[in-house]
Amino acid sequence: MATKPPEQEPRPELGRARRSGWRETLITIVVALIAAFLLRTYVIAPYYVSGFSMEPTLHNQERLLVNEIGFKLSGLQIGDIIVFHPPLPVSIDFIKRVIALPGDTVSMSNGQVYINGKLLPEPWETVGGKSYLDHFNLPPTKIKPGYIYVLGDNRAHSDDSRFFGPVPISSVVGQAVFAVWPPSQFGWVPVP
Repeated sequence: MATKPPEQEPRPELGRARRSGWRETLITIVVALIAAFLLRTYVIAPYYVSGFSMEPTLHNQERLLVNEIGFKLSGLQIGDIIVFHPPLPVSIDFIKRVIALPGDTVSMSNGQVYINGKLLPEPWETVGGKSYLDHFNLPPTKIKPGYIYVLGDNRAHSDDSRFFGPVPISSVVGQAVFAVWPPSQFGWVPVP
């Protein structure tokens, strides 16, 4: 006895699924590009270190990722490494360490930093037997609201608040969070 093979109905849903897959892929790519653009524009930006003012912590030509929004949410802390627009007639941003916050009194004696009368521990001041401090003296200076005091880790080679004064918080671009180049420096930017 012969049986009739089951009739095969056309399967138009396969054609639709294939087209739908391309559409989903295109949408995914567009969403990813928009997310990357927004992240790059408003949250994380690449910067590079130019010069030796932050040695031994950061090195010349080191590439960093800077969080441009995190410090606005959590506030700046002493020890944060920031990128900011300096109050100088230059067209480049500076990278320095936050030493004093609004309301703090900062002073320096023979290169040692004091915040509100207490010695600021600076683990980066001597590395491998080499001192990165200078012999600068600063009388007690109270930091006004809306300002911070910044210094380079390598004081002998740093233009910082000792020379141009406290920096307006409004000029801060972001906080350096991650080193991406060279590979030997890959990782989180160290803070005390």
